[in-house]
Amino acid sequence: MSILRRLYDPLNRSVALFVDGPNVLREEFDVDLDDVRIAGEQFGHPAMRRLYLDEHAPSGLIQAAEARGFEVIVTSSDVDVRLSVDLTRAAVTDKADIIAIVSRDADFKPAIEVANDHGQQTVVVAPGVDGRSDALRNAATTQITLGEHREGDTAAYSQGQYQGETAHDAKTGNITHQANQSQDQSVAEQAESHTNMSEDADSKVDSESNAETTDDTPTFVGYDN
Repeated sequence: MSILRRLYDPLNRSVALFVDGPNVLREEFDVDLDDVRIAGEQFGHPAMRRLYLDEHAPSGLIQAAEARGFEVIVTSSDVDVRLSVDLTRAAVTDKADIIAIVSRDADFKPAIEVANDHGQQTVVVAPGVDGRSDALRNAATTQITLGEHREGDTAAYSQGQYQGETAHDAKTGNITHQANQSQDQSVAEQAESHTNMSEDADSKVDSESNAETTDDTPTFVGYDN
């Protein structure tokens, strides 16, 4: 990718997303593939979106992943080896500006370091608080934990505002952003109705504004079914 493009067109960056299926699609993490896609691609538009599975993956999981826009790679050998090779190749051939991996396996640290050395931003997405790998988090440019990221402030993420911060810090920044939006909406509503609302009414409006509608797509737990 052009260095000038990275410097002057940050909102148009591309993301290569790699998902370690056997490692993260487990009942203990309750991972939804839509959440995985959103978390990895909030930094830019998708250049590739791959889910790696082994030969024991049920057909229902493959179909669900393909329906969500994933290219499914099924391998009879070690998933880690194939994913590492593909991630490294994507980095050294400039397939994307950003390399994102969803895993808790420290074996991917060398591949992430190759991407770092080649100038890509690297993102590690953990499947949950108990699924974090310190080795991966320390190697990557940016870290996210599913369930802690927020979709709202995509522009700030795309501009690298949270680059190098922990998932908790990024979460705090997004919550602040959303709270400010809710306050602005409350003021506008008060002006239109020519009514001074009480603190209790403000609290109710803020509570309703922050109650975001979640995706009702059922979570597909792959390897534990």
